[in-house]
Amino acid sequence: MAASNGIGIAPYQYRGERPLPIAKITGQGLTVIACAVALLWGSLAAERAMMRRAFAERAAVMRGLEIRQRRRAPQRVLGRGIRVPRPALPTLG
Repeated sequence: MAASNGIGIAPYQYRGERPLPIAKITGQGLTVIACAVALLWGSLAAERAMMRRAFAERAAVMRGLEIRQRRRAPQRVLGRGIRVPRPALPTLG
């Protein structure tokens, strides 16, 4: 058998014109694609802004909780504590 390079299987007949494209994108299709890409980038930017705002709000809540906890915590008194007199222990001798 002779080696075949596939030309005989599906011969291409050139008629002097360009070959037909497999898919042709019209101007309306390009517009729809551009709108879809713009919506995608817009949603990504909006998501990042929401995440940034949520992080800032969470940090503010945590600071507020810390401040409230400090207000409720018992405060230590500076200086020496009150001395309670102890009864004298009996000693021998």
